This record gives sequence, structure tokens and C-alpha cells, in this order.
Amino acid sequence: MTLPPGFLDFSVRRLRSGDAEALSRFYSALSEQSCFFYEPYKDTSLAAMHAVVQRTLDGVDLGMAAFDADGNVFAHFFFGDIAQEAPHLGIGLLDAYHGLGMGAVLLSHLLSLGRHALQKKAIGLTVVKSNQRAIGLYTKFGFRITGEASFRAENDSHVMQLDFPAP
Repeated sequence: MTLPPGFLDFSVRRLRSGDAEALSRFYSALSEQSCFFYEPYKDTSLAAMHAVVQRTLDGVDLGMAAFDADGNVFAHFFFGDIAQEAPHLGIGLLDAYHGLGMGAVLLSHLLSLGRHALQKKAIGLTVVKSNQRAIGLYTKFGFRITGEASFRAENDSHVMQLDFPAP
């Protein structure tokens, strides 16, 4: 098995000024299927990605990215609107990283940030019902289905929430 670039040598960090171009390239490289399941932004132009990065710089969101050794983004994961009691989580990876456990590694990191750094009591997310791999991952981490939402069609998605135990 050939591992994708960055699988053995990668870095994870908060988005910073200058990351918009790499983030825009990441969204351009997502497959049609990945875009079907993961599309947090309708506009992934360079200008739109500057706005995404700015939301992290302004403290509205907590945007993170995983970079390979060449500085290319292979995963973007975030909490939107971190001032909310239960901020919304998003996580996306390039197809070459699917099925290798990288989503679990990044999700674990993000949940630790939510619980300990942001001191949240709960985390929410929305997942397309047909994305069984993601639902399995979220369930494994303790998320439970709390409702339905409309993403591509009426009630095509689950709303899920993870409640952290009291300290």
C-alpha cells in the first residue's frame, strides 16, 4: 500500500494569515463525492477562503488544517461560531486519506480542543444520512443523533451531538 503524502510527516495547526490559497487548493482538490458529503462553504474561491481564515483570526471560528511536508492542506477541520454553547464541528479530508484512520486522529484532536481549550460542554455536527463511514466514526466517539436537518434535500441529514461528561 502506498501512503499519501503527509501521512507519515504532517503538521496540524490553527489557520493563520497566508493560508487562504492552500485552503482554496484543498477545496478544489476534493472529489465530487467528498463535496457531496462535505461542503461547508458554497464559495471556495480565494476571496472566500480569505474570509474563512479571517473568521479564525478574529476568534469567531476555530479553523485548523493538516499540512503535508510540502505545505499542502490535506484536511480542514473546524468549529464554527465558537461562542455558541455547543459549536458546530466540520471535518474534511482529501480522498487519499480516507479509510486510513486520519479522520479519527483529527477528530480526537478537535474534540480535545473543544473540551479543554474552549471549555465546551457539548459539540454539534450535521452529517448526510448516506455518509455511513462518518456516522460510524462520530458514533464511535460518542455522538448521538438528536434530530434531522436539510442539506441537499429535505431531512437528508442527521444532527448529532456529543455531550462531554462533567469534570
